[in-house]
Parts: sequence; structure tokens; C-alpha cells
Amino acid sequence: MIPVRAFAQVLVGILLVVAIGGLMQLLRSRAEIRRLPPVWQILRPPSEVTTLLSDDSVLWAGGRDRITLIDRKSGQRLPPLPGMPAFDRVNGLLKDGQGAIWIAHETTEWIWLTNLQTSMASTASLVHLGHARWDIENYGFNELVNGWHADHVYRHDPIAIEALYLTVFLAFNLFHAFLTLNVKLALRQGKTDLFWIRLMTSEIYAQTSEFSRVRAP
Repeated sequence: MIPVRAFAQVLVGILLVVAIGGLMQLLRSRAEIRRLPPVWQILRPPSEVTTLLSDDSVLWAGGRDRITLIDRKSGQRLPPLPGMPAFDRVNGLLKDGQGAIWIAHETTEWIWLTNLQTSMASTASLVHLGHARWDIENYGFNELVNGWHADHVYRHDPIAIEALYLTVFLAFNLFHAFLTLNVKLALRQGKTDLFWIRLMTSEIYAQTSEFSRVRAP
């Protein structure tokens, strides 16, 4: 038995508002997607798409997320083509009369500067730290924007904005810590994050309904 109920009890007792706020934000956005007309579909990622190209059954999307390949029938994201270069931002896509696809993209040259002496940090260590910083961007902020919709702020007061992001960060970390440390890999395979979010949310609501039925003597 997965200890989802135990986790939900902890959230109800300590961080109920935090968890519901972050998780319901995602569920609310999913509900809006389900209310779309049958011919409409929202795909994330990619985000900030600059150009599109339809190539038979594959849709090419270029933009901030470089090149994203999407199956036109299922809407599922496809793996990159073998040998496809790691472009920076893609600004244009064109298919010529011979079937070749031309990609207009930006090129960025990265230079890391530091005032640390080699006795304190080697070049390999600095490169590792630099790539680790991008892991935070890719696996943290990217998911918060595209999955948790943290780019939408409901209040404009500076303190409210700070409080919103702190609660979303906390809910995000609690969710992934529980999923990684408490749910075995074999059980996680084949199930999306949304599946576990809905399961946890149902447990939270089950707990709150039990609390609401308890009356004072």
C-alpha cells in the first residue's frame, strides 16, 4: 500500500493550504483545457513558440525550447531526430521543394568567469557547477511555469507575490520529495505527475471531509 494517506495527513496537519494552493492551480488549468471545444488542444511544452512547420504526420515547433517534434494525430511529444544538433532559440522553419527542412536559429557562446583560484575549484568542478545551475532551470523553473503555471500571479502586491512563489516552491519540493523518496520506481513508471497529483488531492479531500464530520462534544 502506497503511503499516500500518511503523506496527506502530514500535509493536512502542517501545510494543507500550501499543498492545495499549488496542486489545485495545476488541476484548475487542466479543467480549463478539458472545457475546450473538441477540435482544440493545448500542448505544453513547448512554450513561446515562434514558428511552426507541418511535415506529414509530424509538427515541428520552434522557439525558446529549441525544436519540439509533436505527433499531429496524438498530440504527443516525439523524441528528437537522431543526430539533431542542440540549437539555441529557433526563429524560423522552412521546407523546400526537395523536402529539406531549413532551420533559422540563434547561436550563443557561453563563457564562465570566476575569481576562484584553481586551488579552490578546478575547471572541471566549475563546469559541473555551471551545468548544475541549468538543471535547476530545466527541472525546476521550467516545470513550475509549464506545469504549475507559476508565471501567472493573481496579486500585484510585492509581499503577496513573494508569498505566492514561496508557497508554490514549497508545494513543488514537497511533491517531488514525496514522489521520489516514498514511491518506488516500479510504481512510478507509466504514470504521469498529474496522476499522482490527483491521487494525493483525492486523499486530502477525503481527510478534510472526515474532519468536517467530527463534531465537538
